[in-house]
Amino acid sequence: MLPRSEKMEQSKQEKKRVLLVESSENLAAAVIAALTEIGYQLSYASGSESGYQIATSQEAFDLIVVGNNLHSMKGPALIAELRKLDVYKLTPIIMLTASQLKITHELGMRAGASAVVKSHNGTHLLKRAVEHLLKSVRSDHG
Repeated sequence: MLPRSEKMEQSKQEKKRVLLVESSENLAAAVIAALTEIGYQLSYASGSESGYQIATSQEAFDLIVVGNNLHSMKGPALIAELRKLDVYKLTPIIMLTASQLKITHELGMRAGASAVVKSHNGTHLLKRAVEHLLKSVRSDHG
């Protein structure tokens, strides 16, 4: 939970827009609830193709969260495709994974993920990663 002063400061700013691309409805619901609770505006896609379409057909998102185990195109492949677009070259992208394998983490990072977060640890690590990455972007640009 954010301290009251941080909540007020964030509410004064425009809400940051986050795109979540995740095929697991249960995990998606948990992520949406967690990030909405701390003040982010979420858009959701259940698959890589719809996620790519949303990412490219709307105003650019401030951060993207991509599940590793998507159906038609795996998370690292979607991240690589998004990184090819000028608008998302520097945008923070987090890959969520249930995998304990080091290679999964490496594939996400090689594809261009800013961070890889294990989804089985609950949403607290994801919240910390989102806050850290968006704070880094704000300090780099302002």
